[in-house]
Amino acid sequence: MTSLSSKFDVRGIVKDHVAATLQTNEGKTSIGNAACLYGIPLLSAVASGIWLTSVPGELLTVISILAGLSFALAVFVFELRITAEQKFKRESYVLTLIDRLYKNVLYSVLIGILSVVLGVLVPGSSGTVMSRLFVGLCVGVSCHYVLVLVVVLRTLQAAYREMAIG
Repeated sequence: MTSLSSKFDVRGIVKDHVAATLQTNEGKTSIGNAACLYGIPLLSAVASGIWLTSVPGELLTVISILAGLSFALAVFVFELRITAEQKFKRESYVLTLIDRLYKNVLYSVLIGILSVVLGVLVPGSSGTVMSRLFVGLCVGVSCHYVLVLVVVLRTLQAAYREMAIG
Protein backbone atom coordinates (compact mmCIF):
# COMPACT_ATOMS: atom_id res chain seq x y z
CA MET A 1 0.00 0.00 0.00
CA THR A 2 1.28 3.44 -0.92
CA SER A 3 1.70 5.95 1.86
CA LEU A 4 -0.06 9.30 1.63
CA SER A 5 3.21 11.23 1.42
CA SER A 6 4.38 9.27 -1.62
CA LYS A 7 1.31 10.46 -3.53
CA PHE A 8 2.67 13.99 -3.20
CA ASP A 9 6.30 13.14 -3.94
CA VAL A 10 7.23 15.09 -7.07
CA ARG A 11 10.93 14.25 -7.09
CA GLY A 12 10.41 11.85 -9.99
CA ILE A 13 8.94 14.62 -12.12
CA VAL A 14 11.90 16.88 -11.33
CA LYS A 15 14.45 14.10 -12.00
CA ASP A 16 12.82 13.25 -15.33
CA HIS A 17 12.86 16.91 -16.35
CA VAL A 18 16.52 17.33 -15.43
CA ALA A 19 17.46 14.17 -17.34
CA ALA A 20 15.42 15.22 -20.38
CA THR A 21 16.59 18.83 -20.45
CA LEU A 22 20.04 19.18 -18.97
CA GLN A 23 21.77 16.02 -20.15
CA THR A 24 23.27 15.85 -23.60
CA ASN A 25 23.10 12.74 -25.78
CA GLU A 26 26.54 11.84 -24.43
CA GLY A 27 25.20 11.83 -20.85
CA LYS A 28 27.00 15.02 -19.84
CA THR A 29 25.30 18.00 -18.20
CA SER A 30 24.73 20.93 -20.54
CA ILE A 31 26.15 23.94 -18.72
CA GLY A 32 24.48 26.32 -21.20
CA ASN A 33 21.03 24.85 -20.64
CA ALA A 34 21.53 24.89 -16.87
CA ALA A 35 22.73 28.50 -16.92
CA CYS A 36 19.74 29.57 -18.99
CA LEU A 37 17.08 27.56 -17.13
CA TYR A 38 18.31 28.41 -13.64
CA GLY A 39 20.67 31.39 -13.93
CA ILE A 40 18.27 33.79 -15.63
CA PRO A 41 15.46 33.04 -13.14
CA LEU A 42 17.92 33.46 -10.26
CA LEU A 43 18.93 36.89 -11.55
CA SER A 44 15.28 37.87 -12.02
CA ALA A 45 14.49 36.66 -8.49
CA VAL A 46 17.25 38.77 -6.97
CA ALA A 47 16.36 41.85 -9.01
CA SER A 48 12.64 41.62 -8.28
CA GLY A 49 13.27 40.94 -4.60
CA ILE A 50 15.24 44.17 -4.46
CA TRP A 51 13.01 46.43 -6.60
CA LEU A 52 9.47 45.06 -6.25
CA THR A 53 7.39 45.18 -3.10
CA SER A 54 4.62 42.88 -4.35
CA VAL A 55 3.91 40.35 -7.06
CA PRO A 56 2.08 41.94 -9.98
CA GLY A 57 -1.46 40.52 -10.12
CA GLU A 58 -1.20 40.21 -13.90
CA LEU A 59 1.75 37.85 -13.47
CA LEU A 60 -0.30 35.50 -11.31
CA THR A 61 -3.19 35.63 -13.77
CA VAL A 62 -0.99 34.79 -16.76
CA ILE A 63 0.87 32.02 -14.92
CA SER A 64 -2.42 30.52 -13.68
CA ILE A 65 -3.80 30.40 -17.22
CA LEU A 66 -0.59 28.96 -18.63
CA ALA A 67 -0.45 26.29 -15.89
CA GLY A 68 -3.97 25.19 -16.83
CA LEU A 69 -3.01 25.06 -20.49
CA SER A 70 0.13 23.11 -19.59
CA PHE A 71 -2.00 20.53 -17.82
CA ALA A 72 -4.23 20.19 -20.90
CA LEU A 73 -1.09 19.81 -23.01
CA ALA A 74 0.14 17.02 -20.70
CA VAL A 75 -3.06 15.08 -21.38
CA PHE A 76 -2.68 15.66 -25.12
CA VAL A 77 0.97 14.53 -25.15
CA PHE A 78 0.01 11.41 -23.18
CA GLU A 79 -2.56 10.55 -25.85
CA LEU A 80 -0.05 11.39 -28.59
CA ARG A 81 2.43 8.93 -27.10
CA ILE A 82 -0.15 6.14 -27.11
CA THR A 83 -1.03 6.85 -30.74
CA ALA A 84 2.58 7.31 -31.90
CA GLU A 85 3.63 4.04 -30.29
CA GLN A 86 1.41 2.21 -32.77
CA LYS A 87 2.95 4.03 -35.75
CA PHE A 88 6.65 4.25 -34.89
CA LYS A 89 9.19 1.62 -33.85
CA ARG A 90 10.08 1.44 -30.17
CA GLU A 91 13.59 2.82 -30.76
CA SER A 92 12.29 5.68 -32.92
CA TYR A 93 13.68 9.13 -32.19
CA VAL A 94 10.12 10.47 -32.49
CA LEU A 95 9.07 8.46 -29.43
CA THR A 96 12.14 9.68 -27.57
CA LEU A 97 11.17 13.27 -28.35
CA ILE A 98 7.56 12.69 -27.29
CA ASP A 99 8.79 11.17 -24.01
CA ARG A 100 11.07 14.17 -23.47
CA LEU A 101 8.18 16.49 -24.28
CA TYR A 102 5.92 14.73 -21.76
CA LYS A 103 8.53 14.97 -18.99
CA ASN A 104 9.00 18.70 -19.61
CA VAL A 105 5.27 19.39 -19.82
CA LEU A 106 4.64 17.62 -16.49
CA TYR A 107 7.44 19.65 -14.94
CA SER A 108 5.95 22.85 -16.39
CA VAL A 109 2.63 22.07 -14.71
CA LEU A 110 4.43 21.57 -11.40
CA ILE A 111 6.39 24.83 -11.73
CA GLY A 112 3.28 26.75 -12.82
CA ILE A 113 1.41 25.60 -9.73
CA LEU A 114 4.40 26.45 -7.54
CA SER A 115 4.55 29.96 -9.03
CA VAL A 116 0.91 30.63 -8.25
CA VAL A 117 1.17 29.21 -4.72
CA LEU A 118 4.21 31.38 -4.01
CA GLY A 119 2.37 34.43 -5.33
CA VAL A 120 -0.60 33.76 -3.10
CA LEU A 121 1.63 33.23 -0.06
CA VAL A 122 3.34 36.61 -0.34
CA PRO A 123 2.83 38.14 3.10
CA GLY A 124 0.41 41.05 3.29
CA SER A 125 2.90 43.54 4.66
CA SER A 126 4.62 44.82 1.55
CA GLY A 127 8.22 45.84 1.77
CA THR A 128 9.24 43.55 4.64
CA VAL A 129 12.21 41.25 4.15
CA MET A 130 9.94 38.17 4.15
CA SER A 131 7.60 39.79 1.62
CA ARG A 132 10.48 40.66 -0.70
CA LEU A 133 11.85 37.12 -0.39
CA PHE A 134 8.50 35.68 -1.52
CA VAL A 135 8.23 38.26 -4.31
CA GLY A 136 11.68 37.28 -5.56
CA LEU A 137 10.89 33.57 -5.32
CA CYS A 138 7.60 33.98 -7.14
CA VAL A 139 9.07 36.07 -9.96
CA GLY A 140 12.11 33.78 -10.27
CA VAL A 141 10.01 30.61 -10.39
CA SER A 142 7.65 32.28 -12.87
CA CYS A 143 10.60 33.21 -15.07
CA HIS A 144 11.82 29.60 -14.85
CA TYR A 145 8.34 28.45 -15.84
CA VAL A 146 8.34 30.60 -18.98
CA LEU A 147 11.78 29.26 -19.94
CA VAL A 148 10.58 25.68 -19.43
CA LEU A 149 7.66 26.47 -21.76
CA VAL A 150 10.22 27.57 -24.36
CA VAL A 151 11.95 24.19 -23.95
CA VAL A 152 8.56 22.51 -24.40
CA LEU A 153 7.98 24.46 -27.62
CA ARG A 154 11.41 23.56 -28.98
CA THR A 155 10.87 19.87 -28.17
CA LEU A 156 7.44 19.97 -29.78
CA GLN A 157 9.00 21.53 -32.88
CA ALA A 158 11.69 18.81 -33.00
CA ALA A 159 9.10 16.04 -32.62
CA TYR A 160 6.98 17.53 -35.40
CA ARG A 161 10.00 17.84 -37.66
CA GLU A 162 10.94 14.19 -37.04
CA MET A 163 7.40 13.01 -37.65
CA ALA A 164 7.22 15.00 -40.91
CA ILE A 165 10.46 13.39 -42.12
CA GLY A 166 9.49 9.84 -41.13
